[in-house]
Amino acid sequence: MSGFSLDWLDLREAADQCARDKNLLVDAMRFLDAVREDSEAADESRIVMDLGTGSGSTLRAFSSVIEAQADLHTWRLIDNDAELLAVAKRRVPQGVNAETHLLDLNKIAELPIEGV
Repeated sequence: MSGFSLDWLDLREAADQCARDKNLLVDAMRFLDAVREDSEAADESRIVMDLGTGSGSTLRAFSSVIEAQADLHTWRLIDNDAELLAVAKRRVPQGVNAETHLLDLNKIAELPIEGV
């Protein structure tokens, strides 16, 4: 385990979600839309990489603003804590595509950045 307990992450998630600027989340999704439209692979899903995923709070925050486009995104959830990564996978909202990768973030060359 990484030192971040699931109980602690769960206790702080509501405050973290309230502190997130929904406008920034929307702007980030608009940026991804523009990149996708400009790319040769416009028919493919976008891959969003979440480094240090923990229990998946960032994915859930974005899911609140992209419900109608959930199938256009694939989330690449990366963490070095197998237990938290398993929790993140279980908590992926229905209809959201996600893949998990158990990796040490100190090993940058091993990050699966293809398609991101």
